[in-house]
Amino acid sequence: MASSAPPPSPSPAALADKLDSLAATLTEASKILRAGSSASLLASATHKADVLAALKAGIEAVQSPQDAFLDTMVTTSCLVAKRIFVKWKLFDAIPVTGSITYATLAAKVDADTEIVTRLAWVLVADGVLEQVGADAVAHTPKSMMLNMPAMTAMIVFGFDVLLQVFVYMPQYFDDYGRKDPTDRLNTIVACARGHPNEPVWAMFERDPELMGHFTFAMTAFEAIYPHLGSYKLDWLVEAMASDNPDRVAFVDVGGSKGHTIQQIAAQVPGFPLDHRCVVADFHTEQPVKNARIYYIRRCLHDYSDAESVVILKHLAAAMAPDSRLLIVDHVMGDPPSAYAASSDLFMACLGGKERTLRNFEDITVQAALEIKGVYRNEGTDAAVVECVNM
Repeated sequence: MASSAPPPSPSPAALADKLDSLAATLTEASKILRAGSSASLLASATHKADVLAALKAGIEAVQSPQDAFLDTMVTTSCLVAKRIFVKWKLFDAIPVTGSITYATLAAKVDADTEIVTRLAWVLVADGVLEQVGADAVAHTPKSMMLNMPAMTAMIVFGFDVLLQVFVYMPQYFDDYGRKDPTDRLNTIVACARGHPNEPVWAMFERDPELMGHFTFAMTAFEAIYPHLGSYKLDWLVEAMASDNPDRVAFVDVGGSKGHTIQQIAAQVPGFPLDHRCVVADFHTEQPVKNARIYYIRRCLHDYSDAESVVILKHLAAAMAPDSRLLIVDHVMGDPPSAYAASSDLFMACLGGKERTLRNFEDITVQAALEIKGVYRNEGTDAAVVECVNM
């Protein structure tokens, strides 16, 4: 039987020491910010992550378990309010500057003033909107950002798909067993939406509106995933100068329309654009052999370990002894960050997974590949994993 006794609280002295330590971190951050150097808080993802971690640790130090649980309820309420604001176009109806009364706002969307006020209060309390006086509301930088197309798509997809899928997840494990969901045909997403025995991407493609929201929402994550991050491609430019002129320098595997190559070329002076190509299908034998670099970005996390090994084997078979494979994906810590763990749980619903370095080692070795280096993106879990043939 679960214990009903509350967990022990830290002593006042221990709590004071904890808060002193966090205060020192925040004081140092304020000094960096005031100095206005190129490594300031706003310019450095690492400094920003450190400050956010300190603030979070401060809350956790004084927050009871009951408080933490109530926060999850608040988060859920905020998502509901945001979804209705998007659906009713309430964000659009609030003027960019100045304020609007709740009654006028409600009239603009043909809704009852009382329910619009109650929905808005959820967002006012969370700092998304600002109440002006007793009966008016105004935008904040947060709400203006939420009204951007990519963020709107995230709200719609988060509510209409993610929330539905997570609500269904306990039933899924009752129906299919308490095991890692790796079945490509019976993903949690497909089953939750009433389409068992259907690949999830086929299901999305049959619903253009849903696919549009998903694709648009993913653009908001572009900044998290580096094209190269801290990985340097200078060696490629030098190697191609003396290489066989017919040799392909860079293969973007699963690269769709080639936007990534264009981004990389803009970052790397002398990038051999005339010796690059895009290969859309990574499930079959690679048609381009012996390229200098094979590059796969934000793809493997869509697939189970077994499927990823097959993909990697196709790439390994195409590689020359001096070829390199660059995998751009999350490389989670152990334990992972809250964001990475949440992303991994969603990928489980698609039949995929985010991976730790150990996980990547497990799948690459099965494809006879060796990891030579991991180049992390500052302040995030995203990284470039460089591999060579064994």
